[in-house]
Amino acid sequence: MQNNNYLHLEFMGINELALDSFSEALRKKIKLFGMMLPGIDETVGTDALVLRDKLDKLDKEIYGDMLEEYEEYLENNEVTEIPEGVAGTKTDKDLLEQLWNIGRKKGLRRSTLRNMGFRGELSGNRVNIGAFRLERTGIFVHTYDLVKTR
Repeated sequence: MQNNNYLHLEFMGINELALDSFSEALRKKIKLFGMMLPGIDETVGTDALVLRDKLDKLDKEIYGDMLEEYEEYLENNEVTEIPEGVAGTKTDKDLLEQLWNIGRKKGLRRSTLRNMGFRGELSGNRVNIGAFRLERTGIFVHTYDLVKTR
C-alpha cells in the first residue's frame, strides 16, 4: 500500500513528522493501523471489505487527532515552521509560564521542551520550576504534564 492512500500517512509524509512527534495515545493508534495494514493483502472477499472499512475509519480518526494536536501550527492543513525557541523567553520559568498561558499543559515531550529552549534537568519524575511543576507521565518516554503550584 502506498502512503498517499491514507490521510494520516500523507500528513506525516508531507510534514516530515516522525512517530515520536505525537502523543502516546495517537502513537498507539498509528501502530495499530500499521499492524492491520498488511492484512489487506492477505484477506479476500467480504473480510477484505470489512478490513478496508475499518482501516479507512481508523485512518480518518488518526488524521483528525493529528489535526487536533497540531492545530496551532497548521496553515492550510500543512504544518508551518514550529519555532525552535519561544520568542522573548529567557528562562525555564518564563517558558513554562508561556506554555501555561497558551494552554499547552499535557503530553509535553522532553525533546519538544528542549527545542523550545528549556535548559533544566528533565530526568526526574517531578521537576519544580518557579510556580510550576513538570510531572512525568510517561513510563518509557519522557512525557510531562505542566501543573501550576501557586
